[in-house]
Parts: sequence; structure tokens; C-alpha cells
Amino acid sequence: MGTPSLRSRRRDAAKRIEAERKGARRLRYDEVGGQIRTGDLLFFRGRGPFSRLIRWMSYSVYSHMGIAARWAGHLLVFQSHIPTGVEVVPARRIVFRYDGQVDWWTVKPEHDGRLDRDRLLSAAVGELGKPYSFLGLVALGFKLLGGKIAGRRDPVALPEGYFCSQFVSACYREAGLDLAPDVEDSCTSPGAIVRSGIVEMKAVLRRPR
Repeated sequence: MGTPSLRSRRRDAAKRIEAERKGARRLRYDEVGGQIRTGDLLFFRGRGPFSRLIRWMSYSVYSHMGIAARWAGHLLVFQSHIPTGVEVVPARRIVFRYDGQVDWWTVKPEHDGRLDRDRLLSAAVGELGKPYSFLGLVALGFKLLGGKIAGRRDPVALPEGYFCSQFVSACYREAGLDLAPDVEDSCTSPGAIVRSGIVEMKAVLRRPR
């Protein structure tokens, strides 16, 4: 029997993560919001056609992601989002308003010591206001469909715009932890990060009351 193709491995990983989601705890945001810390991740599974297209292209359970952070006494989410680009929003608001499901993930304990959370927050704040990279997302789609994403090196300079997972990957790399070591930031999808083995699911978040 031959070696499974890259696409079949991604499909198998998506099925495994979907099964993990079905067995995960369902917790109300109000109950666990205080436990979410800087450096945790929120992954989003949108219901709309664009979200479904992203999941299909990337063989992923998720269509969007952002960085959770404690700042000035509030739990916030840094994200690159259409159409505003890199922004920061209250976590409670994004969980309540999102058209889909939101999952809470965290860095695994064996990798946690490599992440400098102060640098992560500084990196995310420093990129605020940069535009959403539509062209970068389209380029990623073609690379994913063609299977040409492995073995690329990350650039030294930060780009002028980001799509969601590219922003997350770049910020974490600046903070000492590469969430998807096998691909460069511009080739990183939400699926690539959950498949990397560096992060783990904590819970599926239910909307706050």
C-alpha cells in the first residue's frame, strides 16, 4: 500500500478533529471566560458560504481564528477580519455575535515555555490597523489546492496585510513559538495550526447569556 497523499492526510485529520469536537466539553462563555489567558486561541466554524469554502479548500474544521489576550483588565481577541483587517474586539462580543461555533484552544504544556506572552501581545498590538490580505488568501487557496505549501521559509519582514491565520502565525513566531513549523506564515491555514500538534482543544464555547 502506498503512502497516503497530503490531501488524504488532511481529510483524515479533519475527521479526527471533528470527532474530538463532538466529544469536547460544551461550556458557556460566562463560566470559563476567566480561565482563558493571553496566548490561547479561538477557532471559528462559520455557517456562511465563504466560511464553508475556506474549510473545503483547507481540509479544515475551521474557517477563522484569533488570538485571545488579557489587556487592561479585559479579555480581547486580536484578529484579521474582513473587511476591517487587523483589529481587536472584546471576546464576549465576538462569541455572542459570531454566526457559527467558537472553540477554545491552548498551547500544549510541553510547548508552553517557548511562548513569550508579553512579546505576543506586543506583536499583535503592533500590527493593528493593517489591512486584510484578500490576495494572500486567494494565493493560499491555490497553493492548498495544488498541494504546494510545504518546505517554505518564513520571511524576515512582516507583510503589509494579513488573512486570519497568517496574522496569528506571524505573531506567535515573533513571540518564540512557530505554530506551523512546516509552512511559512503566508501558507498557514487554521487547519495547519490544529494539525501541527502544538495546540490542544479545551472546549466548545456556548454563547454568553
